[in-house]
Amino acid sequence: MKKLLMALFTVALCAGFAACSSNDDNEPSIADKVVGVYIGQTAASFQYSPTPDLTDGDSIIVTKATDNTVNIEYRGKKWGKGTFKNVRVTETNDAYTFAETASTMAIASPRQPQVSKDYAANIKGTTNKTNKNNFSFNITVSGIMGGVKIAFTPKAN
Repeated sequence: MKKLLMALFTVALCAGFAACSSNDDNEPSIADKVVGVYIGQTAASFQYSPTPDLTDGDSIIVTKATDNTVNIEYRGKKWGKGTFKNVRVTETNDAYTFAETASTMAIASPRQPQVSKDYAANIKGTTNKTNKNNFSFNITVSGIMGGVKIAFTPKAN
């Protein structure tokens, strides 16, 4: 009886250790996969301009917040700066998608460049899974010039 009890205890103990295996695959999180500096071109359109206003050399900086959220900072030479916190990132077969997130953007006055004002803004975007240089971010800014739509993409060659 003692041998049978000892054998059952040993089997139960082995099963317990097998069930407690660790996750050693070290797969990077979704946020880790999209972190980086994206340099590109801003095309800003608004109701008073028939053609978009283009600016090269603007940037978006993506930093990790949690495993599936990031912070996005837009830095535009002409259109100011905006920080969007805790932007949810999802994954599809071929892209990572940044969910639409609201914040504000500080935009300088054209007449007084040293003076900026905060405007409500939303951002959303995507980046290709196999080529991070294939990205697209869209920012909408309310309350300025009837609403500004900023398309941030890689610079066209």
